[in-house]
Amino acid sequence: MQKKIYIVIILWIIGILPVIAQSSSSAVCSTAVGVCSSSSYSFPAGVNAGSAPSGPNYGCLTTQPNPAWFFLQMENNGSMTFTMNSSPSRDIDYVIWGPFTNPFTPCSSGLDTTKIVSCSYSTASTEIGTIPNGVTGEYYILLITNFSNRSTNISFTQTSGSGSSNCDILCNVTGLTATPSACGSGATLGTYSVTGTVTTFTPPISGTLTISSSSGASVTYNAPFNTSLSYTLPNAGGVGDTCIITATFSKVNTCSRSVSIVAPTCCSVSTSSPSALCVGKTLTLNASGTSGGTYYWSGPSDFSSILQSPTIPNIALANAGAYSVYLTYGGCTTNSKLVNVTVNPKPAAKNIVHQ
Repeated sequence: MQKKIYIVIILWIIGILPVIAQSSSSAVCSTAVGVCSSSSYSFPAGVNAGSAPSGPNYGCLTTQPNPAWFFLQMENNGSMTFTMNSSPSRDIDYVIWGPFTNPFTPCSSGLDTTKIVSCSYSTASTEIGTIPNGVTGEYYILLITNFSNRSTNISFTQTSGSGSSNCDILCNVTGLTATPSACGSGATLGTYSVTGTVTTFTPPISGTLTISSSSGASVTYNAPFNTSLSYTLPNAGGVGDTCIITATFSKVNTCSRSVSIVAPTCCSVSTSSPSALCVGKTLTLNASGTSGGTYYWSGPSDFSSILQSPTIPNIALANAGAYSVYLTYGGCTTNSKLVNVTVNPKPAAKNIVHQ
């Protein structure tokens, strides 16, 4: 550690460490980049990029040159150990704070010594960081510094531990709600809209955000984006089905967030099964449903009808089996309902002998 202090003092004296802005958006805590430590992550280390600001307690880091700030969110409870490497090999250091309920509000005053869970100021080019007892939903803030002040790529990935981090934050979508409307009326009967909110921590500064449904409907919004964006998706799809609503940013379209909704029911049909009938009787098929709708029956022996409750006189054994009916009303079509019909042969005549 003493070696590092002397080197930093000398570098500042000769002016090799001028304070200039780091080009990365992770130069300060308040613009930290979300990462998923279960996947390999790599970034170019800053060189001549100044030092981390005063305010936080940096623990073992006596100096904090060329800072790079990140955060992760726990997805599953447990410990996490991940390895940080530099290539080519350079002297890098790190500190981890947590847990927090938000990755940005702790910046400065919230990063105190009680929140430090792991820290290293060694001369090594490989560092091992640990989150000991992460809980689902908690956030941890990571600072990695390039003490060497020489060009290198720094990578890190989770190498052990029972916990895992939430990779949804990589695509900047941290929340998605979707609420279907009531069924449309008149010309829009059989369709519905979906309204909801997309929330993010650090939305992209360019590109588009597309909200789409599994039925094919979509709506697109252009940057700039707020951290909370309300949307309306018209004509979201057919009624009565399960529909998937998905939000995707074009800048990070390898990751998206989806929710399931159940579409409203705009029209309906129901049936009742008749009792078993004998050959020669009249079969009545019973259905009920949305007033004004049209019924479509089909069944054995090429039977079809558009009556609500059709009849088949003088039935035969060939009329036994499953009958299907669905209803349409405007743009609404119900799922089919089945009626199973049993037809029994006529009982054999009895010979009565008088004694």
